Amino acid sequence: MVAYLRTVPPIANPDLPAPRPPSAIAAREPGHEDNPLGEQIYAEACASCHGWTGESPISGLATIAGDRSVNDPSGVNVAQVILFGGGRKPGEAGMAMPPFGDAYSDEEIAAVANYARARFGAGSHLTPENVAALRLTR
Repeated sequence: MVAYLRTVPPIANPDLPAPRPPSAIAAREPGHEDNPLGEQIYAEACASCHGWTGESPISGLATIAGDRSVNDPSGVNVAQVILFGGGRKPGEAGMAMPPFGDAYSDEEIAAVANYARARFGAGSHLTPENVAALRLTR
């Protein structure tokens, strides 16, 4: 399925910004987003797989810079992936992002989602209340 999906050309959506390749995103020093909680959580739980530039040092599947998820204006997609994980189904070969919903509070999930979107995408203003509502969807 993945091999097939990679052959399907993307469909332009005028409501979303065009994805940017990782090379188009300037490498920034941590902390420029003025979100210390989000930066701390990103450093602890995210940077080892996604890198500080959003280009994964371990797998192209984990590269988030320029990804549509981080450019989704609502920020919901990023928060859902942080909460519930994603990438692969249990037993499927390859790596997958684990769920972090049980490890972090609503405030922390909102902070790291906002941090990642500000750093690699269009920015968002998710609140802990938004995250709490997303938890109820599962």
